[in-house]
Amino acid sequence: MVRYQELRISARAWWILLSVTIIATGLLVASAPGEAVLVALIVLIPAVITAITMWSVGFYGNITLTDDTLRVGRHQLRVTDMHPYGVVPAGERVDGKIMGGAYGSTLGTNIVGIQRHDGTTALVETRDPDAFRTALQQVLAPHQAPYQPPA
Repeated sequence: MVRYQELRISARAWWILLSVTIIATGLLVASAPGEAVLVALIVLIPAVITAITMWSVGFYGNITLTDDTLRVGRHQLRVTDMHPYGVVPAGERVDGKIMGGAYGSTLGTNIVGIQRHDGTTALVETRDPDAFRTALQQVLAPHQAPYQPPA
């Protein structure tokens, strides 16, 4: 069951890119019919570069949290490898490597830290850190020891 999912590039962005590319190519080819290939390349080259960038952002930045796995881009982390109380509270400084392949956080995102059993910290870059923390705590709750009041 998917508990949290964050897609970096929406379907709307792809449709906008496709529409702008088709319209611009059509207008430029119509304005210079003798140079159709050259004029089409003026639009298609930047469009292909933009499409590759959008695909890369989606491939390396999409987040999916299920009951047994956290997948961020190309990296996976099993829930059983996370410390049951390992969600780092908001505002606490965390060090570690960002999952997914990023070297740093981008504008509009926040970093959430997750402690692993081996003592290292996995960092996840997310747009909605509160919802992500809540989903992580729900997934980790069954792995936490029940509270035993002192006798």
